[in-house]
Amino acid sequence: MRDEHHLRCVERKRRFNATLGRDTVRILGAGPKEAAWKLRAEYRSPRWTTRWDELPKVRAR
Repeated sequence: MRDEHHLRCVERKRRFNATLGRDTVRILGAGPKEAAWKLRAEYRSPRWTTRWDELPKVRAR
């Protein structure tokens, strides 16, 4: 069943691209063709906001 679904999706993608132009429909995992944006590390939140093992350790007196 899953293979059948995959084949239908691939065929639809092929038909769209044949009609509308190459790479009109793409697989997201293939990455951006010519992206105007790029991931910038300075915009990411620090990992310690989501990783318990990387939380700063604080001692109270």
